[in-house]
Amino acid sequence: MSGDEVQASLNVQRASFSRWQASMESPLVNDYKKPFIYRRILETFLGGLRLILGDDVPFYVFLFQVLFFIVPPVMISTFISLHIRNALSFSASIFSCGATIFIYAMILQLLSLYLRSQKSKVGEIEQVHIAIDEEVLQFDSLFGPKTWSFIIPKKKFKLFFVIHPILCGILSAASVFYLSPLETQYLKVEWGWCIAFTGVGVATYAVAIWPMIGGPPAEPATFHPLSLDFLALSRCSHILTCVLVHYLARTYSAVYWLYLLDCTCHVLFTGFTLLWVFGILPPIDAYLFWILEQWQVIALGGSPCATDRRLVLQCFFGTMTLFAVAVMPTYLAMVVVGSIRGYLLSIDIPWLISSIFSHKVKIITGISGKYEENRPIDGKTSLRRMTCSRELVLYFCMFILMLILTLGINLPHQQWYENVQNYTKHKLENNGNKGRAWANVEINYLFATPSLFKHSTMNIVGGGVILIAAVMLAVNEIQKVYIFGILRNPVFIYHKEIQQSTIVYIFSQFLLIGAPYLCFLLVNLSITANMNTLVDEEKNTLMLLLKVIPFARAVRYVWQFPHGSLIQLSIFYIIEIIIRQKPINNIPVLSALAYVPATRIFLVSIAYLWMTRFLQRIWSVMLFMITAMTDPKQRKIISLFLVGFNIGILPFLIVFLAFSAAVAAPLLPLFTLPLFLLGYPRPLRSWSYPIGRSANSCEDSVYYEQLTPHIAFAVHSVVQSGSLGHVEPGEHFLLRWEDRLLWIQIVECGLTHCYYSIKGLELQETSCHTAEASRVDNIFSHAFDVPHSTHISGGPSRTFNQDYLHTLTPLTKISVIGYSDIRNVLTGVIDSLDTLKKVEDYFYKSLLWLLLDDAVQRSYTTVNEHSSENLHRKLVYSAHSRNQDGIKSLPEVDKKAEVHFEVAIPKVTQGSAINQDKISSDGSRVSRTSQSGRSSRMAWVDGHSIAQRNIIPEEHVSHKGTSLTEVSPPATIASWDDDEDPLYVEKRGKENGNMFIGLVDEAKNYPGSEKKENSVFPPILSKAHSEEGIEDANDNKNQTSFLPGILNDSSDDEENLSVHSINTKKSSLRKHHKNKDSRSAQVNLRVISRADVYSPVYNSPLSAGMAPLTAWYIDIPYDSETLESAQDRFPQSWYQFILRFFSSKYVKAYTRAKSARNKKSDNTDADSQASTSRQGQDEKDQVEKVLQDEALEDTFRLVVATCNLIIHGSDGLAPTPPQVYKTYNGEIPWSMALDWLTNRTALYQLVMKAYRFSVKLALDHFLVGPPGSWLELHEAMNDYACHWFMGPDSKTADTASPRHQLAYANSAVSLRHIASPVTWSEAVIEEVPNLFSIGYNPIKGVYTSHMLTLGEAEVNIGRLSGETVRALWASLSAELLYLTNDDDERYSIQAHPVLLRNLTIQAADPPLGYPIYSSPPLRFAVPWLNATFQTMKKQ
Repeated sequence: MSGDEVQASLNVQRASFSRWQASMESPLVNDYKKPFIYRRILETFLGGLRLILGDDVPFYVFLFQVLFFIVPPVMISTFISLHIRNALSFSASIFSCGATIFIYAMILQLLSLYLRSQKSKVGEIEQVHIAIDEEVLQFDSLFGPKTWSFIIPKKKFKLFFVIHPILCGILSAASVFYLSPLETQYLKVEWGWCIAFTGVGVATYAVAIWPMIGGPPAEPATFHPLSLDFLALSRCSHILTCVLVHYLARTYSAVYWLYLLDCTCHVLFTGFTLLWVFGILPPIDAYLFWILEQWQVIALGGSPCATDRRLVLQCFFGTMTLFAVAVMPTYLAMVVVGSIRGYLLSIDIPWLISSIFSHKVKIITGISGKYEENRPIDGKTSLRRMTCSRELVLYFCMFILMLILTLGINLPHQQWYENVQNYTKHKLENNGNKGRAWANVEINYLFATPSLFKHSTMNIVGGGVILIAAVMLAVNEIQKVYIFGILRNPVFIYHKEIQQSTIVYIFSQFLLIGAPYLCFLLVNLSITANMNTLVDEEKNTLMLLLKVIPFARAVRYVWQFPHGSLIQLSIFYIIEIIIRQKPINNIPVLSALAYVPATRIFLVSIAYLWMTRFLQRIWSVMLFMITAMTDPKQRKIISLFLVGFNIGILPFLIVFLAFSAAVAAPLLPLFTLPLFLLGYPRPLRSWSYPIGRSANSCEDSVYYEQLTPHIAFAVHSVVQSGSLGHVEPGEHFLLRWEDRLLWIQIVECGLTHCYYSIKGLELQETSCHTAEASRVDNIFSHAFDVPHSTHISGGPSRTFNQDYLHTLTPLTKISVIGYSDIRNVLTGVIDSLDTLKKVEDYFYKSLLWLLLDDAVQRSYTTVNEHSSENLHRKLVYSAHSRNQDGIKSLPEVDKKAEVHFEVAIPKVTQGSAINQDKISSDGSRVSRTSQSGRSSRMAWVDGHSIAQRNIIPEEHVSHKGTSLTEVSPPATIASWDDDEDPLYVEKRGKENGNMFIGLVDEAKNYPGSEKKENSVFPPILSKAHSEEGIEDANDNKNQTSFLPGILNDSSDDEENLSVHSINTKKSSLRKHHKNKDSRSAQVNLRVISRADVYSPVYNSPLSAGMAPLTAWYIDIPYDSETLESAQDRFPQSWYQFILRFFSSKYVKAYTRAKSARNKKSDNTDADSQASTSRQGQDEKDQVEKVLQDEALEDTFRLVVATCNLIIHGSDGLAPTPPQVYKTYNGEIPWSMALDWLTNRTALYQLVMKAYRFSVKLALDHFLVGPPGSWLELHEAMNDYACHWFMGPDSKTADTASPRHQLAYANSAVSLRHIASPVTWSEAVIEEVPNLFSIGYNPIKGVYTSHMLTLGEAEVNIGRLSGETVRALWASLSAELLYLTNDDDERYSIQAHPVLLRNLTIQAADPPLGYPIYSSPPLRFAVPWLNATFQTMKKQ
């Protein structure tokens, strides 16, 4: 070969190697971390000895550590040798060793305590780290406090100062018992192996006891950040467990499986040191909860629990009741008590108890506001308690049926039970275990087996179980997009019809409620037919308990897991049929299946559980190995080497996976490479913190919060219908919709109920997130986005699942209510001059519409005895009976819009404020000043004339609290003198001896002024006289003027109005209302106190009711000339159009409310009949009178012009895009007049809303087209008010006022202001149908729009490989908590499109993971029992 050819070959090899190495740019571990990791591994191996500390550490530090470390193993070896040489008895050696080590540990603790205390006497400071590296320490002297603080650390909890030495003594004594070669010979091994075991065991004991003396090392197995005092107990607990197993095996030598377990523990004990280094043995907290969970699942037949507290309670009560079943005197009592126990433990008793007896229960049934149920609403039962009561009824009925079935099976055959039981006991007493075999044969001949327990009956029941299980599996598969995850389902195009069909629904409910009875019957028949096998000659022994456990577990499991019990009992009965056909007693593997039916059911259930775990682990290993070879980005030299290594040790790998499945320990792929270790056993939910405890919340979390209740309901429905297949605790599902990724975990299951954990992953997609999310989208697209014809006939690429070798398997789709997110660039639109001009044009129209709407809103105030109780309820957006079907999260106040025109007059207080709305004693508006650009058209009157015409002697006035009787307004304004001072009138009246009712006092306002914006403006009409006020507007057409808020309750002769006529009318009204149960007459009374206070005069009470608040047109910060020019753009025709609409609405609503009250009244006197007859008068005249009211029009002109000047300025130029953006988001350009607007908070909010309306209308004007008519524009604004939230989104700060400044407080509540959400997040939670905001991208320099639209969304659901998820989480935990490898660019966090590694790490619980939303455990039971928001509304 020539030199050129060699060089070319080398270049090819280098290029190939570069391609292999390209994806390894992210290192497994950074170089600077490696020395630290090596030191930490050595410390873990030595049990906490720190022998690598640096160059400046004195030698005596190492000397003391080594000397103190070797004393315990030397002592235990000495006592074992003394026992072997018969110098001491076995018991003496055990107790002597324990006492010696206890004294030794206590002396060290006391000595360290004494030496550490010396530092306070010599004035030394505490030991500190003098450098960033935690291994660089300071030491003072041989017996200095710093030195001994390092060698024997201080206990954080003083109690452990005694507990640790005691445990050292117990561990030493137990180790002498366990490690003695004479004791090891019990396992039937040679003496040499016994000595070797003792030697290795002593070394293991040494590294296990030192953490309790010298402090524990960092452990790779970390479940929860425990204190070092608790962490030191982990290794001790592992050794004591082995000693306990050995003691039980020696005590119950007849139990063969205990002997096998003891042998296994001895083998593991020799490798404990390595197991601790590799993090295979769990820490003390995970160890305890793992033991409880395995006891709950394996022995008690329960489910893994959502919380540790529930797990402890269920294990406690389950174990106590298990003992109660074991001590039952007769078989009948044992069956009945065991059946009751199994049923009760399968239902969610803790949740039921907390729902019934706790008034402050934690919300676990939902997140969104419409599911809140922590307290009753309006005296109604909370949703949780309502659901609880319904479930109790169902559970009670099922319990009665179960009890009848149990007694019906067993009571008729009680005599047969007694005969069999007595005969079996007799045989056992005479012949021991051989007597049981004879009894099994002779019973069938001596005592006739009842027909119920014969094979023919059991064949019918067992056949029914097998048939139902087969149908269940078939129904589950036809609802999935892929059959068995491989073949495309041709009928999936009808999945909605299948899921919603009545047959599937009835069948799914039968599986939950009816099928358990059939399984329960089969279990009872199978066990009772061989009930003599449960008879034991001794009571209260471990053997009896071991025989009762399979029976108790079987009768509980059928209720705990109805679907799983169908499958397992089907397998059991198939084996039962095989046993009958061909005895298998001679087959070693199956000989146990031919012994006891209860044991056979138990073994089948455990084998099914372990087999499913084993297959899941094999699948997970295959994914890791195959993707290491097939995925170009995952191909690495080390990965290929590990794949070959795994193939070479395949038999050992299979045994390793089987052991992992048996102990429920996750796999641990080191650095997520195909190098598999065994993760430490832990609870199934994988994390120590409570579910939903924390999340990395951000502005996007609110979208998941809104979506979670709908997702939870929908997922629970498809779980129960079987669309997701057979679901058990530990399953993980991934849901995808638009840019949202939801992670759902099943954490607990029971009879009809499930607990879910829902997490939301980040929306700000990184490159790794994007790569995996794109792969998820492709998988769902291949599965669901298939033409109709392809489902029936398609090529291989469409017939089979292309992504079968993936951790995600598509299942089905669900429909939920969610927000569709639309973001657009506004370039070319918002910077258009035409658009900017339209913003100002639409601002006039929008503000006019909102001002009139607000006036009507204030009249639509509901006040009654329960008003305070209704304040916390969400109200409908609009007071105009607008359709709110789309806003399901907002409950209605009443079924129909009902108007109440009576309010209590609040107590007045003295004082006034320049920039606040002045409120009279009846809550009406009083103006302070008046300015107008169109003063020639506005009729103004001063306060003196008003006072003069309305002064009423005390003798003609009725007082009740602070209420005032009615006062008629003046008939004309001709006699009003603008020069008279009302203060002079007051003085003159007092001199004449007349008492006045405060009409000339300083303007009053009740607590909570406009500035604080918690004041209440009562409705314009009062109940006592408003029933006639509007009608009189037609009768008294000659009446000239009305003050704002004053209603005319006039007499028949307006021209001859006098005090006498007023008194006559008052007397008539008192007589009219005397026999009624309604409250006393109340009137809105305008109070004018000073000569410089002016008020417009309106020509009808309806105009006064439609007028803006007085404070909104006083102290105007502009001169008349500026206002005059600003009013030139006033939309006159638009004003007339909407004024006609709102006036008509006002009158019609009033008429309906009045008619409703008249129907409830029983009075038939003349006044009532006259009032009823006037209701039929034409309403058009009232509206026309308002339309012709120039004073009302000029008031609106003044308010709108002032607000427009503040927003857009007085220069007449169109706004700029930055100005539009800032103003839309609440940042109004500053001017001298801005304070005037901000001090009137209600008006300020209306102005901001109007501006946002105008921006949206201007954008729609050019993007969609201008409105075709005033009606179309009105409908658009009406839609905005009802179904839109406009404002800054969650990423933009809103400078608008907070919610508490918006409400008209006290007894009267403005519906719009209470219902309208203040922030973007609130609007999302309350499910406002549409949201719109404007943003700015400073990087690209463009303006953007952000719109959310609420609607029905199709969400894709896929099942994740649960073992793959737990394996990645186990690797993450070890890498971050032990190796502290937290580099953001590390290899183990990079994108892996097949394993979804990055998404899985995101879904881990904080602090290791970073989901932006995490729900608490969500509990759902039978859907038709859940008291949802809709059922609450129907009450």
